[in-house]
Amino acid sequence: MLRRFVIPLSVLAVFGVLGGVALAVAPPHRAAGLFHGPAFWGGAGPERFHALIADVLGLDESQQTQIESIASTAKQAIEPQRLALQAARDEIRDAIRSGAPESEVRALAEAQAAPIAVILGEVAVGLSRAYAVLTPEQQQRAIEIHDRFEKRRQSQQ
Repeated sequence: MLRRFVIPLSVLAVFGVLGGVALAVAPPHRAAGLFHGPAFWGGAGPERFHALIADVLGLDESQQTQIESIASTAKQAIEPQRLALQAARDEIRDAIRSGAPESEVRALAEAQAAPIAVILGEVAVGLSRAYAVLTPEQQQRAIEIHDRFEKRRQSQQ
């Protein structure tokens, strides 16, 4: 009877040891991120995503340069708001940990609305500018990809 469990338990033990070794020798950012982030997926973050989109949509060099410029401008416009949002999150965390009254925590949370609105506005304007750079065929392909993504996202909710 014990013999039946020897092979499955051996396989589990081997995988457990290999997993432990992999975590031990992995760079800290991979071990900390475990199964998310660009390190896990093998990319360099936004650069890999931009290259993939350029390939899927068939962007030429001029379009890629224009879209990179649009993205850079949007990123610069968003950065102060992103930092303000991070500071607001830190304030909320500190208020919660210190046992602040609910009204104070709520006011801090509501203060995040302004930076979020600016970020969403800049992202929308940037996407609109990038969309204008695309040919009609590329625009149609982008719409198809977006619709497929939205359908998949909604099915997961």
